[in-house]
Amino acid sequence: IAHMPDAGKLLTVETGLRFLTDYLDGDQYFRTSRDGQNLDRCRTQFALADSIDSHMDSMRKITGKLVR
Repeated sequence: IAHMPDAGKLLTVETGLRFLTDYLDGDQYFRTSRDGQNLDRCRTQFALADSIDSHMDSMRKITGKLVR
């Protein structure tokens, strides 16, 4: 439970990297309906990771209370 905030950020960055890798590889893995969609998905995931990072202290306080 104590590692949930870090895990959330890590998984978000990992997903963003997977979208970026697929975009660079010609959109072979994730289905897209328009050009640049996986790049947009990547940017969205990285923005979410930034948001998670900005709330990390609050999330750690909450999960810290659950561990005790």
